[in-house]
Amino acid sequence: MICSVVRGLLVTISILSVFVSSLGLAQSKHPRVVILEKNLAADITRLLEKIVGNKPFYVDVFIEPLRPENDQDGNRLNLPLLGYVDRRESDVWDDLEVPDHVLLKKVTRVTVQITLDQTVPDFLIEDIKKMAKKQWPFVEGRDFITVEKKSLQVTDQDQDLINAEFFKKIATIFLGLLVVYLIAQLLNGWMVARKIARAVGSVKVELSGQSGGGGHFGETFAQGSAGALPSVRGFEMSDGGSGGMSGDTRITGGELQLHDTIRIAELIQQWVLRLKEEKNFPSLEDMKILEEEVHSHAHSVGALLHAFPVDIKNKVVAFSKSEKWFLAIADPGILDSKCFSIMNHLMKISRNVHSELEERLLVYCWYAEEKLLEFLKRIDQEDALWILSQLPKNLSLAVGREYLPGRWALLLDVESNELSKRRINPEVLNNYVKILEELKPLRTIDLVEKYKRQHEILKYVSSVDPVVEKEIYLASGENSGLSLLRPPYYVLFELSNEELNRVLLRVPLETLALSLFNIPKDLRSKVDKNLSDKQRFVLVDYLKKWDKRGVTKEKIAEARNHIGWVCHEVVQVTRYEKNNSDISTKKVTSSSEAA
Repeated sequence: MICSVVRGLLVTISILSVFVSSLGLAQSKHPRVVILEKNLAADITRLLEKIVGNKPFYVDVFIEPLRPENDQDGNRLNLPLLGYVDRRESDVWDDLEVPDHVLLKKVTRVTVQITLDQTVPDFLIEDIKKMAKKQWPFVEGRDFITVEKKSLQVTDQDQDLINAEFFKKIATIFLGLLVVYLIAQLLNGWMVARKIARAVGSVKVELSGQSGGGGHFGETFAQGSAGALPSVRGFEMSDGGSGGMSGDTRITGGELQLHDTIRIAELIQQWVLRLKEEKNFPSLEDMKILEEEVHSHAHSVGALLHAFPVDIKNKVVAFSKSEKWFLAIADPGILDSKCFSIMNHLMKISRNVHSELEERLLVYCWYAEEKLLEFLKRIDQEDALWILSQLPKNLSLAVGREYLPGRWALLLDVESNELSKRRINPEVLNNYVKILEELKPLRTIDLVEKYKRQHEILKYVSSVDPVVEKEIYLASGENSGLSLLRPPYYVLFELSNEELNRVLLRVPLETLALSLFNIPKDLRSKVDKNLSDKQRFVLVDYLKKWDKRGVTKEKIAEARNHIGWVCHEVVQVTRYEKNNSDISTKKVTSSSEAA
């Protein structure tokens, strides 16, 4: 109660101060009169500086403007005015285009008061008056110039008084600013308190009519269209934190935000039921979104996968590409606002562009990636061109330039009728899917379950010494599936020169340096000898920098995992090429023997 009274008094004082200051402003001189007085005083000051030299003096100028007695209606005026309230109450002083020498003729009196130091000789006074009159159209009997002499030398006592007055003014200004600041803070706190009170009241009203964990939110979703964010009566989902309690509220930026994991879970379950009815889920666009999110938010994607039914979960995992998916499923998070954002993105995708078989083929081609070129060489060229036109451009252009050197430019024409109208026979589509299954089998949920069981071992071997890593892989045996979940990194030091050069072309130098951090020089030299002098210099510079600043085990593990997969792919390609060359050699030998 006392605080509210004090607050009210402060508000009243501030309003009165503003009102009083506005009254004082209304009684001040016209701006043009003030400017004219200052200009005339400056001219006379320059004149006196030339005459009296360094001796002190003062110049004061007072101008009384010429004022019309009555306006057009005969009312008496008091011009010139400060504002432009009425056009009838304005004269030449309100016209900004009128120069100063014209305004000096529109005055009733000009009074100039000059105060000189007593050391100035008397015979200079008359000269000063005569020369000062030349600074404006001086009119005898109307204008006056008075000159007087005083002791203007500042003594030590006077200086002390001046300093005291100066500091007194500074202190007054400071105290005034402090009072204004405190008043502003009190007003701001009062307004924020009222806003919080209203917000809390509205939350109580919202929650009082609900049963369970947020029925109103689910009803709002059910009434909305699929893919649209539901309205929650002014509440917003907070994209931070992972609190698991229902009804968690926050004040951010002056707005009330709601972070309720129970409501998020309800919404996601509603959306999951809608996705289950979609025949083309997961589409190519769905997998692109999920693959991108799993790299930066693996735990959130894992939480979503656990919310999916088993059949949908198996479909998504089947087309997963990176090893981040294993981490997502083995160590899922909770259904938070990031999960909400991902699902909302998925609900906005249109899945009616292609048939079910076409969509499955496109997703399979995107999943095959490194095997895509080999697949395209085994099918009809026109069909291959259509497939490439439907895939993401970063994949289709890279493969198309190598597969169709003369026609790949067609992929740049997004609205090409030749490609958009083409359709592939369903039987042919099924045959194409079988070819892809042979080239790159889909991932199974069993592989993921193996990863979950061996999660601790995988985490350990990701950053351990390569010699110890090799011993663990050899001891685990071929049936453990460790190599399938994470191809070993130690293979890098056992590759042939040709294979090692292929790996180095595909691995950034910084990633290679991260993987070699804290590895013995004799082992590292097997890789160094295949680098150029410039690359070796940059590599050593990276290692020195991390030796001073340090580097986390997670970054080292990520680099080694990446290189392990690259080594695995290079070895597979080398074996494939070797087998093909052996077959062709045998054919040539057999044909020569037959001849």
